[in-house]
Amino acid sequence: MLALLVVVASATQATTPSPIEGRYWTADRGGIIEMLTCDDRLEGRILWRAEPLLDAKNPDEKLRGRSMIGVTFLSGFRYDPSRDRWHDGTVYSADNGRTYRGRVWLEDEGRTMKMRGFVGVSLLGRTATFARVAPGETVPADLGRATGGGESAGPVACSDRGS
Repeated sequence: MLALLVVVASATQATTPSPIEGRYWTADRGGIIEMLTCDDRLEGRILWRAEPLLDAKNPDEKLRGRSMIGVTFLSGFRYDPSRDRWHDGTVYSADNGRTYRGRVWLEDEGRTMKMRGFVGVSLLGRTATFARVAPGETVPADLGRATGGGESAGPVACSDRGS
């Protein structure tokens, strides 16, 4: 009986996604993104930035003047329990207006999120690192308004897709 419980518990752990939802600082702490799952797919949007960022290089000329605040820039990631990471998603880069394939995973017991965007194969890409906002940490996005010259979006929801 005990062996059966161990097998069931192991199978459950293997198919349950890592707790990736939440808020993360960008590497330079000049921005915050929020990650959430919508219909079993992982998405991320820009929640706050210390400096404005326009979507100036978007291929759609109508979107080139928009702020990137609130825009979903990570989308469609599916969880792979065998590797404990999210894959087959897309990463939009406002730096050049291009969309890349990507994967996302957690490290350091969930304190660090890594996102790799690439063209074709993963070797031809770049990895970005995000630090999870600590429980109880006060961040500008919590204020629900622009602060300190920054710009912020309200709470993220699946129906709020920015792109």
